[in-house]
Amino acid sequence: MLEYKAEINEEISKIVGDFLNEELGKKAASVIPLIQGNMIAVYATDCLTPAERNLLGNNENFKLLQELKTKEFERVKPILKEGLEKILDRRVNKINSTIGKDGIRFLHITLCDDFINKK
Repeated sequence: MLEYKAEINEEISKIVGDFLNEELGKKAASVIPLIQGNMIAVYATDCLTPAERNLLGNNENFKLLQELKTKEFERVKPILKEGLEKILDRRVNKINSTIGKDGIRFLHITLCDDFINKK
């Protein structure tokens, strides 16, 4: 089971990393998935461009940047959902994403059924 879980983690890392690069235009330095039951948490580091980092001087700019990043993500989220469903062989219920001032993007993915019990 550990070998299988490691392979799935690698697949999730690749698909999320490719998605961030191709659809949102910023290659993450690292993508770390954590699987528990029907939930997958993904941490992607260094997801802000230098220009975006320059906007983080005050909270108002950060809120605007976060709103823009959320809208960008929502527009292309179906592409990620489709890719995840294909590699996981499970329906994805929800995907939520947020990005912090530190450039870490956090994704919370909820599957329609428990990951471990299905395979």
